[in-house]
Amino acid sequence: MEIPSISIVIPVYNSQETIEQAVRSIGKDPKFQIIAMVDGSPDHSIDILKKLEVDFPNLEIYHHENIGGAKTLNRGLEKVTGDYTTFLDGDDWYTSNGLKHLQTVASQNHCPDIVIGKVVKTNSESVTSIFDQQYIKQKTMFFPNNISSLFYEKELNSLNLLIDSFYTGKIFKSGFLRKNKIWFNPKLLYADRPFITRAILRAETILTTNEVVAFWRKNLSTEGKKSITDNISNIKNYEDRILSYLDSRFQILCHPDKKLASSYIKAFDYFVNRRIFWVLKRIRKFCFNNKKFLSIGHEYLKQTTLPQRTSENLFAPIEKRLFRYITYLSYRKPLHMAEFILAPIVAPIIRRMIKKPHSAKPYKPNSLPIDSSLVVFESFFGKEYGGQPRYIYEKLLESKKFFKAVWVTNPKYCSTKLEIPGDHIQVARGSDEYFRYLARAGYWVNNIKFPVKEKPHETIYLQTWHGTPLKRLAGDIEIKAGPEVHARNAAYIESRSWDFMLAQNTFSKDIFKRAYNLTCPILDYGYPATDVLRTERQKEFKKRIHEKFRIPESKKIILYAPTWRDDMEKKKGSWEFSFSLPFDLSKMKKHFANDFSLLMRMHHLVKENFITPETKDFTIDVSGENDATELLCAADILITDYSSIFFDFAYTGKPILFFMHDLDHYISNTRGLYLDVHKELPGPVCKTEEDLFQKLSELKNGHTSYLEKYQAFQSRFLSQQKGDSADRIIDTVFKDMPELC
Repeated sequence: MEIPSISIVIPVYNSQETIEQAVRSIGKDPKFQIIAMVDGSPDHSIDILKKLEVDFPNLEIYHHENIGGAKTLNRGLEKVTGDYTTFLDGDDWYTSNGLKHLQTVASQNHCPDIVIGKVVKTNSESVTSIFDQQYIKQKTMFFPNNISSLFYEKELNSLNLLIDSFYTGKIFKSGFLRKNKIWFNPKLLYADRPFITRAILRAETILTTNEVVAFWRKNLSTEGKKSITDNISNIKNYEDRILSYLDSRFQILCHPDKKLASSYIKAFDYFVNRRIFWVLKRIRKFCFNNKKFLSIGHEYLKQTTLPQRTSENLFAPIEKRLFRYITYLSYRKPLHMAEFILAPIVAPIIRRMIKKPHSAKPYKPNSLPIDSSLVVFESFFGKEYGGQPRYIYEKLLESKKFFKAVWVTNPKYCSTKLEIPGDHIQVARGSDEYFRYLARAGYWVNNIKFPVKEKPHETIYLQTWHGTPLKRLAGDIEIKAGPEVHARNAAYIESRSWDFMLAQNTFSKDIFKRAYNLTCPILDYGYPATDVLRTERQKEFKKRIHEKFRIPESKKIILYAPTWRDDMEKKKGSWEFSFSLPFDLSKMKKHFANDFSLLMRMHHLVKENFITPETKDFTIDVSGENDATELLCAADILITDYSSIFFDFAYTGKPILFFMHDLDHYISNTRGLYLDVHKELPGPVCKTEEDLFQKLSELKNGHTSYLEKYQAFQSRFLSQQKGDSADRIIDTVFKDMPELC
């Protein structure tokens, strides 16, 4: 097999005394691309590199303002051209044959995703092995997706792959990193550990070799030049160290195979607890030597975001794992050493470490520390992966934003996990885990509401809503009884927490502002989900629906999507509603089955199924489909009543038919409507089955008689749909989210 090329990314900061040795240890081989990323270094590192550039034609130098190690490494990753990628700190260096050895063993073993060589620690007096690499005993090929069987107690000591935090001495297939979007977390000081964890979890093959390939320099004695690893006197380094463990653990939880993730967690926690013991031991020594006291307190969320605010919980014993343990200096500013959710063993460790007299005052923060890169997405109470939250999330995946996603599911409606792309965690709505993530997330994204009365102050809440309103909302509702009155009051309270609201048009913007008495910005950017209806994905979704439901391509699709009726609640307060099908399915089949298939999507508050054995070859219930947008992409004709779905479908320019058999009753006994249905809708309004079938027959050949009204409707309600809704939302709402580089 051909010898692979390797790109070596070197982050350079205050490395003038060591950078030359680092570069020379790589050599001039044209298969070694040296990428020196100078991170605003105030010393003479760049001058030394420029001199080396004359003798090293494979050396590329990039200089930028100081942005931090993680972002610098990410920028370096963008410059990579080699088959493999590796990283070398400016004060470390390779052995005389280190890179060549990694290159050779990769070639000889079918180019694994990752090749790991040994790194040794050195200073002016000694050379020693590294704790994190005790698992490297011999040349071994690992297959991470089948490794779980090895994770039992007696093997843990030799399988701490997941705790190896050194990127030095490892080469990663460049295409593998790009395909899996493996980057450095720009928020972390110790970003290498989560990077390695993510890579190991995604790799199909990992090769270890017992050959020493690089030296890790234990830093210079001068205090000002100590590395973050060696700067013991800086307490924040310990906090950052533990945050890196937490981020790594998040990566494991994101693994799609939950059984495998459980095995990984077992191994990870075993080693992390050993490392945390070491960290806490050093903290105790430092703090007590400096006559500062440590205090252990119960952390309790004093926010209404946790419904379990009971006296039992308020005085919960420290052993309860529902609460995190926070170590902090009692003299003034809290030191959030860790959210110790890593394993049950952590609590006893802390109790053993704090042996001296300490403050008995518990630390009860106003909220858990906010993670500004964490986003909680919820669509229709966790029932589906769809709506605006879906397409905002997918645009974030395409962006250079660094974020961690939590998607909410509802076990009551979802028997299996939702099919969601990208790395994410799925949590059950209403669970302890659900409220824990809500308490920590930097962003909430929802199209209905969260079951909390208040959000953390620092959290940004984007309310995307779920359509342009035809039915009156909130303060515009004149009736004084019924479920919508209660919902109106609840929505008003919840809307006080919104930081942004999304509107499809200025019509909606004005209504939202008035109906909810909003003061937050209302973004009339159009809807990301609606934009999809005029993209290549429309064809992809249409094909998927035809194939999934075995609909011949020769047949067109009618989508029937009615709304719910406020006055047909099954049981007061249940928020489940009855619905009576206003036309005869058998008759419709008789008239239209040769040319059409009928897809029926009931509102998510309606649980009825109207399909019979006689009509099942013509009618398909798609109420359980995750995303209505995919159905709109597939539909050739839409039949609806008072549902706002027609505002989105009108973007396609395809025929819409309004079957409002109960129009007079609806207007008089429910919320009322914002539009004159006879003058302002982009299609015919039918009140009888006969009229419905007649208009449907006419629409088979187009809807030219409604063209003028249709175009006027599009101009009024869809002028903001320009194909860039999601981009504009991200630029506005997520502008402060950390960038990868």
